[in-house]
Amino acid sequence: MAHERLPEANATMKNVINADTLVWREDILRKAFEYAESGAFTDWQAIEVALRSLFPASRVDDILASPFCRSDLNRRCGKAHRHSPPD
Repeated sequence: MAHERLPEANATMKNVINADTLVWREDILRKAFEYAESGAFTDWQAIEVALRSLFPASRVDDILASPFCRSDLNRRCGKAHRHSPPD
């Protein structure tokens, strides 16, 4: 009889996001969207620099690792620039 391998506790725990992590994610995303919609930033990379001055770089990197997040930030930056008055 073959032995079934049970999932390791650590593997299961990796899939659980604790409340602290959720708060960090919400705070970083809120600030990133605020920056993008302000019209003061050209793209996600400019926002990344600003976010790293407020939050730990590793947390910012976790958020911006998502291509969907980067694309959304770029879209919001572009929209804000199209709607901002000329200098």
